[in-house]
Amino acid sequence: MKRRVFTSLIIMMLVFTTTAQAHKPMFEGTNSTYERPVVVPDHKISYVVYGELKDERDIDFIKFTAKKGDPLFVETAIPKINGNEDFRPYIAIAGKGIYSKDRVPFNVVNGMGVTVIPPAASRDFYEKFTQTSYYLVQSLRGEITEDGDYYIAVYSVGRGGKYSLAIGEREDFGFSDVIKFPYTYIKVKYFFNPVGTIAIIVGLAVSITGIILIMKRVRGR
Repeated sequence: MKRRVFTSLIIMMLVFTTTAQAHKPMFEGTNSTYERPVVVPDHKISYVVYGELKDERDIDFIKFTAKKGDPLFVETAIPKINGNEDFRPYIAIAGKGIYSKDRVPFNVVNGMGVTVIPPAASRDFYEKFTQTSYYLVQSLRGEITEDGDYYIAVYSVGRGGKYSLAIGEREDFGFSDVIKFPYTYIKVKYFFNPVGTIAIIVGLAVSITGIILIMKRVRGR
């Protein structure tokens, strides 16, 4: 009994260590628009939005509310998966505290400025949380200059693809996040590679079933 409890504690510690270093995941779901954006509850907490641009006409919008003096961190990563090799999206940040007036492929609300961050020379990155390899293509760190709502737009000039956009740097993982970790892990893996994830799940199910049957036969002898 003590051994089982000790083993369970070790597993929980390993899971907590892994999740404590990760972002809170959010998924774009149905195509996000300016009117129906993905809303980040707190831009200071470490979140990551998993999204996909269907083609060069698709634009995803992420919204957050900030106060003057708040820190701002945004980083875009492109997963190394089949069909995603040449995908390098642009991001644009719009809000009243933005004073640039860059050209963007969408309408900007009066009173808001917008600045565009083009994809830079990428560098490799391995995320332990989902065990996924990425290209990091954009990274921005700054300070909010005016209270209000801000929008991050993700778009591409040439083609569509899948991406992850991180916002915020303060880690804030609780017990509920630890409990949901297996589900989150599978959901992220499925988002990036549906066929491969299903194959792994089926393989694990077959393996577990085989082990159970073997154990039953051994006990029946």
